[in-house]
Parts: sequence; C-alpha cells; structure tokens
Amino acid sequence: MAVDGNPRWLLAAKIWFLGVFQLGVLVPIWAVLQPEQAAASAILFFLLFPFLLYPIVYGVGRLYEVYDVDDWFSWTEVCIVGAGSAAALPLLILLPIYSSVVMAETTRDMLLGFIIALPSVWIPVLVGAAWGPAVAEWRQLLNRAAADKVAATLPVDEPAEMRAITAGIFGFVSVPLGFFVPLYLGVEHEEPGEAAMVFFMLVTNVAAFQVVIAPRLGLQLHVARRVGTTVSVPEAIAKLLYGSSLLPMVVLLPLYRHGDIREQAKRTLAVFMLGLPPLCLLEAVRVAHREALDKLPVVLALVYFGLVMPLGILLPAWLAGEPDGTGQSLFLVFMMSPLTLCLLIAAMFTWRFEPRLPFQPLDFFIDGEHRRADYAFAATAIVLPALLLLPIYFEAPLEDTPALITISFFGIITGALLTMFGISLSKATAPELKSADVLNLPYASTQEVLRTARLDTDPFSPGRKTANSSRAALSLAALSPGQGEGDGYRDRTETGMTAMSGLTNFDDDEPQNPAHNSPDAMSEAVDEDLFHATGQSALKGRRESNRSVAWGGWEAGMECKAEYPLDGGVYDATIVALDWATRRARVAYKGYAGDEHEVGISRLYSADASDMPDTDTIEENPLSPIPSSPEIDNDLSC
Repeated sequence: MAVDGNPRWLLAAKIWFLGVFQLGVLVPIWAVLQPEQAAASAILFFLLFPFLLYPIVYGVGRLYEVYDVDDWFSWTEVCIVGAGSAAALPLLILLPIYSSVVMAETTRDMLLGFIIALPSVWIPVLVGAAWGPAVAEWRQLLNRAAADKVAATLPVDEPAEMRAITAGIFGFVSVPLGFFVPLYLGVEHEEPGEAAMVFFMLVTNVAAFQVVIAPRLGLQLHVARRVGTTVSVPEAIAKLLYGSSLLPMVVLLPLYRHGDIREQAKRTLAVFMLGLPPLCLLEAVRVAHREALDKLPVVLALVYFGLVMPLGILLPAWLAGEPDGTGQSLFLVFMMSPLTLCLLIAAMFTWRFEPRLPFQPLDFFIDGEHRRADYAFAATAIVLPALLLLPIYFEAPLEDTPALITISFFGIITGALLTMFGISLSKATAPELKSADVLNLPYASTQEVLRTARLDTDPFSPGRKTANSSRAALSLAALSPGQGEGDGYRDRTETGMTAMSGLTNFDDDEPQNPAHNSPDAMSEAVDEDLFHATGQSALKGRRESNRSVAWGGWEAGMECKAEYPLDGGVYDATIVALDWATRRARVAYKGYAGDEHEVGISRLYSADASDMPDTDTIEENPLSPIPSSPEIDNDLSC
C-alpha cells in the first residue's frame, strides 16, 4: 500500500525522523537532563541531521538516477520540506536560539554550522530539480528550430542539466555564503588570509554565474520570453548586467564603504569593482558575436581601445595616482585618443562601406530597422559625451591645459558622432528625383553599376555575380541617356537579356520563382538595381504599372507558403506587409501564435505549392515536434 506514491513504511519513517523523534524524544531529553557539553552537541547533531540528510538522498536519486526517486518522494513533499528546512527552521527557530540561549562554545559552533549548512544544501538541490527540466525543454525547442533534422530529434539529457544547474547554484550561493563567510567570521586570521578569502569567494561567485547560470538565463529569455534575435543576445545582456552593475554596485561598493575589513581586503574589493565591468564587457561582446566570428576581432579591438583601456585601466590609475597638471594632460590624451580614433574610423566605414554600422549595437536587440528606435539611439549616443565630459570640465579640479584638452576632445567626439549618424540616416532616407532625372544620369561602364548595385543576398556567392553582371548589361542597354519608356526601352531590355543570357547562371540550390524570371520581372530588377545604385526613387511612377509582375502577383493579406529563416523549411503563412525598397515581405506563420519574420520576395510560393522547388521541406509548425519519417529514422540508424 502507498500514500501519494510513498510506501506506508517510508511515510512513517519520514514523519518519525522529521518531527516525532525530534519533538518527542530529543527535545524532552535536552530539557529534563540538561546534558553536559559533549552530550548536548550529540543531541543537537541527531536533532538536525535528518533535515540535512533528506536533500542529499533526494538529490543523489534525482540528479544521478541511482534509484527511482518518484517511488520515494513526491515533488510537493520535497518543496514543503525544503521550504521549512532551508528557510523556516534556520531563521525562525535556530537563529533565535543561537542569539538568546546560553550554551557551550562547541554547541554554539555546531548550531551555527547547521544554520548555514541547511540553506546551502537545500537551495542548489531545489533549484536544480525545478529549473533543470524547464531548461532541457527550452533547449529541445531551440534544437527543433535548427536546420539539422537529426539534431532536432535527439533528446536533451535532463539529468545532466539538473546536475549542471545544481553545481552552478552551489558555486554561486553555497560556497561563498556557506563556506567563506563562516570561515571569515569564525576564525582568527591575518590580513593576507582575509584578502585571500575575499578573492576566492568572489572568483567562485562570478565564475559560477558566467559559466553556468548566465547561459541558461539567456536560453530562458530567448525561448520563453522572445528576447533577442539569437540566444546569444540575452546571455550577453545577463553577463554584462551582473558583472558590470549588480555585483559591483549592489554588493561590493557598500561592503567597501561600510564593511569592517582590513586594507588588503579593501584593495581586493576595489580591484574587483574596477576590473569586473571591462572584463564582463569583453565577454559579452564575445558571446554576442559567437555566430559572427569574422567580426569578433574588429569589435573586440574597438571595445578594448574605446572603452576598456580608458575606463577600466587608465581611469583607475588616475584615481589611484593623483597626478599633477602634466600627468592629468597625459592621462586625458591617452584616455580619449583611442575612443576618438575609433569613432573617426567608424565614420569613414559608415560612409564607404556599411551605412548601418553605427546601429549595429541596436540591431542585436531589435530585429529589423525601426526608424524611431534608430533616432532615439542616435540621440542618446550624441548626448552621452556631453553628460560625461561637461561635468568634468566644469566641476573637476583640472588645471588650464587638462581642461582645454577635455573640451577639445568633447568637440571632436561629438562631431564624429554627428557625422557618423548623419551619414547613416541620410543614406537610409535618400531624396527622391523625377523619372526623367534618373533616365538622364550618365553610366560610365558596367563596373560602375556593379560597384553600386545592391544585391538581395551575399554578393560574393557563386552565380550571383553573373546575375548582377546580367542586370548591369540590361541597365546599360535599356537606360541610355535620352531613352524613354516606349517600345525602344522594351526592345533594348530584350536585347540586353539576349546578349547576357549565357551569364544568368544562378545557383542550383537557390529556389527561383518562374514569375520573377520573365522579361517584365527582369526589367523591374534592373530598375531596382538602379534605384539602389543612385539612391533615388524616380522610377516609382513607372513601377506602379508593372509592380504586380515584379512582385510575382503578391499583395498584403494573401495566403502563401514562405521559408522560415531559422530552419529553411517552407510553411503556410499570410503576407502582412510588402516593402518595395528592400524587396522583402513580412509574413505571419500559421499555427504558432502568428510568429512573424521578414523574408525575401523570392522565398514566397503560392498557397498550393505549384511554384515551389523540388526540395525537402517541413510542413508543420517551425517549433513543433518533428514527426518521425523514414528519412529521419534512416539518419538516426546510421
């Protein structure tokens, strides 16, 4: 017979050792006999040890699957006993006894040990058992959204997740608070020993958070709360917030200012307060660029020379050294020069190569271009130097030369930011010209069009170069100065297509919509390249007449099938909006709460799938479980 999954004998044993034995046997013995020091310590040990043994027995079975814990423990029972043993018993019973009851020193030390050990053991076990299955489920959902079908069907090791989380919480909470704090308070130590304990306590806490807790927080925020375009973004945010603000400002700074600690320990705290923010910033940059390793060295260099070196190295050295006027001038030059140089280089790259370069930090958090967010981000970045440097100029005790250097760098930095964001926003909102003005623009050579034409995909991919060459030839053949929009325009367009027909070799693996390869659609593609090459929208009037051909007949509100960007599969969707400037459409996928993404027009197919390429696709919801199929079974069997 069993009660709530527990055999009756086991239930009776739990009630005996977690209540009756303590209150009915040990407490009366203590009260009546008033035992000596050794006997009192033994009674106290046997009184509290069952509450410490319970999470160990449950954790070994749950985390390592040594035995089936579901036959021995119910989750409701574990939560109730855990809350009582980790919080109510130490805080409401043991701590008042420790503070008010007179007892021998050995007994007091044992009581203090249980007050610290009970929450230190219970908290990691409870968090690991509760959070581990949820993290495993989120990781499985993320794998199902991946392009690898075999990996999507493989189960996630749930006990391994629980073990990792338990170990992380143990290093994050239990070791600092359950080992180093009692050791610091209860043992006489020299000044170097105090500094060593502070150092190892902080290293254990920070390492556990950065390695174990932050990645799983990022996974939860990305999958469950839809934060960030990739899972790396919320993970980087968690690491940066904890290491640069929460731990230094909330914990270390009050301890540094008001704690009764010695000089070497204070210096250790100061090192962590000043060193953690730049180190966590570099780690956050590394995590955020985990899927774009080609950009990582450049971004790391910019962050290091622009932020870490001036704020994390030179500024603490200034505060510690208290230099004179010449030293202040040197510090200011070395602090501001790398940041100023980085901004000038970024402004040049924005003008020559990448118009959205200033908004890349914003693009990590917001998917797609949002004009209001862009303007708010640009305004914040431009105002920030004034908020930081002007108070230093007016309030700090600087001599004349350092003050002049400060205001000079303020002008240079603000001017570089204005130039960079102005170039970026002006390229995104180019003025319109009339059609005749665009038709009369001179085109020197095919290379000029190739240099300025913008492609929908990677310009360095095979086949796409030749397609762009074909468009360039069409541009030169169809839009010579003085030509209008009549039959001459159409004849020149068809002539250019015939001349370049051998070069229009698109990649075999790129799906093509037949409607987009017609003469009308190709002429519209020529118009689009010229639109992007000149930055004008003068062909807008003529496009209205044949836009339905260029769009393949698509309109907002139409049913279609669209590729899902996360796994490349094709699913039922509805067109929400069309963007002529970028030749992209925002579609809402059916069956998953209207999940919306932007896709290229060439990645849309008719609702009956009559124009789809002959490729393997997944027909269910992008994040739904993948059904078993012969192909997947064969892959797994291999």
